Amino acid sequence: MTIAPLHPPPPETKGWCPSLLRPMQSGDGLIARLKPTAATFRTSDLRPIVAAAESYGNGHCELTRRGNLQARGFDDNGHAALARVAIEHGLALKHPAAEARRTVLSSPLSLKDDPSCAFDAHSFARDLELAIANADDLAALPAKFGIAVDGGGALPISQSGHAPGADITIAPLDGRPVLVLAGDADHAALITLNRLVADTLSLMSVFVGATGPKIRRMSDWVAREGADTVFARAGLTASTIPWRSTQADPPVGWIQLTGKVGVLVIAAPFGRLLADQLHNLCDLADRYGDGTLRITPWRSVVLPGVSTEQAAAATADCRALGLIIEPDDPRLRIAACAGAPGCQHAHAPAVQDAERLAGNWNGTGLLHVSGCAKGCAHSGTADVTLIAGRDGYDWIEAGSVTDPVSEHGLTVDEVSTRLKETPE
Repeated sequence: MTIAPLHPPPPETKGWCPSLLRPMQSGDGLIARLKPTAATFRTSDLRPIVAAAESYGNGHCELTRRGNLQARGFDDNGHAALARVAIEHGLALKHPAAEARRTVLSSPLSLKDDPSCAFDAHSFARDLELAIANADDLAALPAKFGIAVDGGGALPISQSGHAPGADITIAPLDGRPVLVLAGDADHAALITLNRLVADTLSLMSVFVGATGPKIRRMSDWVAREGADTVFARAGLTASTIPWRSTQADPPVGWIQLTGKVGVLVIAAPFGRLLADQLHNLCDLADRYGDGTLRITPWRSVVLPGVSTEQAAAATADCRALGLIIEPDDPRLRIAACAGAPGCQHAHAPAVQDAERLAGNWNGTGLLHVSGCAKGCAHSGTADVTLIAGRDGYDWIEAGSVTDPVSEHGLTVDEVSTRLKETPE
């Protein structure tokens, strides 16, 4: 079947979070990103996407830190075919600008899935997406600006009220929603459920009015004027919030929820999935769950609605697919970018090297393997950061890609030996 190509804007190559209609050029072709509404893909919608990723791309998919699914390896016609399939199945908007600003991250579980949630994050995520897409006054919103809706419960996506990468986080506090701004999690605005969408849009609108060369993200504005002032401009009042400690490590494996039903959290090694694995996950969701896959910002997939009686069988099937289902798997403590040859900037095959190094990573913290100095896989500090260069890997202890290098030009074998010596 011949699919008439779409004509989206030219691909961006730097400093861009790709969307479906604004792909990014990489070493293995175009990368296109699909954003699940309310963290949810129905298997009936996802199967055609995976088939298109396999037929028109290279079949390599990735789970992103923004809770999205991106597919790689497309030429212009192949990307157009993927876009058409996604739009036909309601997974993207036709207008590129509206699709680009549809950046609402949601908890993987709804109130229906998990009665311990403070409110239904899925309902509000859907309402917010629709409102943002229809808000022409948000056309100037920066491409990376994001909203997170955290309903709490067994799988919260924020810690102390802030979801990583989000400019505005809606989080639960004593059963009530609060608005938290990036750059200051100690102050938040208490809101009511019936004002949640309107107050979030007000914050976004006043942010657009304040943007300029030095204000590209909410944290820039908060740093300049303070959270109290930002909230006040949107007609909201900030309060000091005494956050309690929350879940530190993203969960993996079986989690019992209510009665005899739970969820299975499955991590993808280094966030990467092959088309065959996604096809099989769809089969498992239909066989054991509710026919949906939920995408998390921890680069994992959640199968909801799995009964206690079927948990062991579902776990075994996921393990057989080469996916991570045990919380002590060392790959959970390694961040790795796509690396060469997929990335045109990379000097080393970061994913393959990370797989080789996993067995020797004794540290309890994070190992970051970066194919170049950009550090796309992890923006913060790590116990050990490795940056690939023309001469090998640079070793940074307890820092990020911007910190001083302690050892230069290491081979993978030398890195492996050094990791064995790293204390637990």
